[in-house]
Amino acid sequence: SAGDADDGQLAALEAELETYKHAFETTAADRDRLAAKLETYRYAFETTETDRNIHKQDAIDWKRAVAAFLDADDFKRALAANSPRRDPPPRSRRLGLPNVFCVGVQKSATSFLYSIIRNHPKITVYPKDISALKRLHETKSLTKYTEIAADLDVARPVIAQFEVGFIDYSPDGIKTIKEYLCENPRIIICLRNPIDRMISEYKMRVRTIRGNGTFVENHDFKDALTLERDRSVRDSREYHNHFAYTERSEYSKKLNAYMKAFGRENIYVTVMESDFSQNTNTTLAGIFNFLSLFDEEAFKLSLLGHDRYREATRVPSEIEIIFHLADGRRLCNPAGMEEVAGRNVVRLEVRSDVPAQLDISRDDPRPELLASAIHLKRRLTHEPSREEKRRLFDTYFRDDVAQLEKLLERDLSVWYGTYDDVAGSTPR
Repeated sequence: SAGDADDGQLAALEAELETYKHAFETTAADRDRLAAKLETYRYAFETTETDRNIHKQDAIDWKRAVAAFLDADDFKRALAANSPRRDPPPRSRRLGLPNVFCVGVQKSATSFLYSIIRNHPKITVYPKDISALKRLHETKSLTKYTEIAADLDVARPVIAQFEVGFIDYSPDGIKTIKEYLCENPRIIICLRNPIDRMISEYKMRVRTIRGNGTFVENHDFKDALTLERDRSVRDSREYHNHFAYTERSEYSKKLNAYMKAFGRENIYVTVMESDFSQNTNTTLAGIFNFLSLFDEEAFKLSLLGHDRYREATRVPSEIEIIFHLADGRRLCNPAGMEEVAGRNVVRLEVRSDVPAQLDISRDDPRPELLASAIHLKRRLTHEPSREEKRRLFDTYFRDDVAQLEKLLERDLSVWYGTYDDVAGSTPR
């Protein structure tokens, strides 16, 4: 009836008014806090029932593993292997500023570590990757930190910040941390096989859409590496934000700068393949000890708080690309643009087996987006052969990894050992 329609319109208008009212009544810090909460709960709405069941089973398995670890002798061995560190991280220059930083490296299990650390009852954690460090480095203003800190529990002994691209700003970025935030903080740096890290970042760029409606990366992997130098010259900021695939996988000089600035005893380095993949619990025990927060109850609470990242870090492998035409028909997984030429595409839809990573629906898509979508599945599912990876390792990273081994006094054959038995590889 007309009355019902009027009531419905009134309710809609009241809801809209409430939305606008919120925008004016909340501070920027409030909105940042709400955005962080939204990111946490978004998983429940973006995944299918199958995905959620997988995640539930994964969580059950994880809790069993934690219980077994705490009940067994492994925990006692972890205690014995880590002489308890009693000195807490030094206080920051102002209340509420971080005194612990994870500065890198992208695609190296930093989100996993973040999901553990943020549950520790004595650690306050800034929202992940909010570019506050980058903004401070560029503007020399603490405004962003002040806004965020207003909503944090700043009385805890550890206030941590995860900004995992900031290591690329070394050595200049180190001065920013020292001068504005904390003179002698604890630093965590997560590393990964440079080839696998580079491929993982490339695939993230391939499936990410910019605000203007185009994919960030529109080239095949091999071409993207070839274009790195040209991209760095043409637009340095864009290059460092998105396309520094090989440069971001070169670790030794960056780590050396941090060690000289803060001291080796204040730097904790993890290697994803041997630490998080093979010795997760003992590695986490070492990190908590490094932060002077190693006790059984806090460790257990943090582990049991582990969330969606184990599942959400999967890369999509089952991908369907659908072009919706103006006449109501659909083109599914077209082989090339010639199938689309002359067609009026009104909507692009991309579905995958990991919706949290890849789930796209765009009305009136730009031609550039359609052209890239044609190649999306091939770019995401292609994996270089061992021989190709070996050539890449020799070309870009072998010397850097050798320097890193000396710097860390650590064997990194978990990386290059997979390539050195390939015919023609360079001997160690």
